[in-house]
Amino acid sequence: YFQPRLLENPCFVNSAMISLMGYSEKPDHFTDTPLYDFFQGNGRMRELEQQCLMDRTCMETVEVHLDNAVGAGKIVSAYFSPIYDLSLELMGICVFLFDLTELRNKEKELREKSIEIEQLAAFPMENPSPVLAANKHSDIIYTNLSMEMVLEHFNLKMEDFLPPNHHDIVANCLQSAYSRGQVEHTVRERVYSFTYNPLISHNMVQIHVLDITERKRMEEQLIHDAF
Repeated sequence: YFQPRLLENPCFVNSAMISLMGYSEKPDHFTDTPLYDFFQGNGRMRELEQQCLMDRTCMETVEVHLDNAVGAGKIVSAYFSPIYDLSLELMGICVFLFDLTELRNKEKELREKSIEIEQLAAFPMENPSPVLAANKHSDIIYTNLSMEMVLEHFNLKMEDFLPPNHHDIVANCLQSAYSRGQVEHTVRERVYSFTYNPLISHNMVQIHVLDITERKRMEEQLIHDAF
């Protein structure tokens, strides 16, 4: 905390406040330092100080953005309280600061990560082709609507739809961090091409599936016509 006193009285600041504000001097150095100067000319801190002294009331949990002595941005929760002597005469002000910088940065990271996840999730969800995701054990942990419709149309279980070597492909993708494409598998006379893309940071593999039945038939027809 930081405790300036009115009139000619000295002020006191503890080591935690000095560290927060990025100063290298010892507490005695700030004996005659006004609050405004100590807080690097922060207008909001001065405004709260004056309001506290004028209204003679506590200013609780006010969030303030300030720069410390080395230019590092800090987000703090400030608590201002007037100080009275035994005669109930106003003699100064006491300021407590709680450093919220790390907490607010974590919250920001979580918000950004949440937006990123929502954006990533929207792509496979809205994809007109089947999309799946498998965990490190090769278990399917996500299917989009298109995949569900294929399974329902053919009355299939997932294990019947996946390539026979699905387990090995997932393991190899996660181990090597390389994608594996053009894995063809025939299901109920339909030919599907599977592409396995590892998402190493999430320890999972995203699988995109394309129905290439018509393309295969055209290729076979071209080969037949050629001979």
